[in-house]
Amino acid sequence: MIMLAGLIIRTVAIEFYVRSENKTPWAVAFGAGSLLAALCQGFVVAGFLSGIPIQDSHFTGSPWFWVSVLSVLVTLFVVASYTLLGATYIIMRAGGEVRMSFVRPAMVSALCLVAALFVLMFWSARMGPETSSLFAAMTSSRPFYVFAFLFSMGLIMALWYLQKACAREPFLFSVIAFSIAGIGVVAGLYPYILPPLTILEAAAPVYILRGFLVAVGVLLPMVVIYSAYRYGIFQGKGPARQEE
Repeated sequence: MIMLAGLIIRTVAIEFYVRSENKTPWAVAFGAGSLLAALCQGFVVAGFLSGIPIQDSHFTGSPWFWVSVLSVLVTLFVVASYTLLGATYIIMRAGGEVRMSFVRPAMVSALCLVAALFVLMFWSARMGPETSSLFAAMTSSRPFYVFAFLFSMGLIMALWYLQKACAREPFLFSVIAFSIAGIGVVAGLYPYILPPLTILEAAAPVYILRGFLVAVGVLLPMVVIYSAYRYGIFQGKGPARQEE
């Protein structure tokens, strides 16, 4: 509900920002809603990686089982990730002083992500397997360190091109880095999705999956075509100066 409230605030703020003469309150509301949604998503991911206490198919933990040092680190990681993607995207699409004003936030976010990655690795090595089932299992596997290295290299390349004031490359390498991170998380957790359940054990019945397959087969091409059409319309650079 809190994340939904943040997303609603974002949507309302965008509409009023365009139509209002005093844009500052709505810009602040948009930022607050975005931050609230990102924080909620970070705590959800952190709670999942921390391990959900289940015994005999019943939840046995407290309502605050997701609050820990690990959850705070993961949440900050998620917030910094969204900040980097958003900043590098604006750098790619805007020009002039708007573009340059987002270079520093992008660089700070990338540096925070690299630091957070090493802190998470140090935390997992120090606390041991008893810290959490999913997180410990993921970080103890050899592929995790390979993907972590590739993720770090993607961020370093994004930083390199940010220093050279390039427009497209920072966003490109940010997307590559987070794609690698997503693949690494899935590879590190496979075949489990919620211990002791594997992905196949947690999957819906076959007839439901077949229905989803048909729906996705019809809707996905439509979404791809619409997205390509929308990006074609809005291609090019944005304004070079900030609105007063």
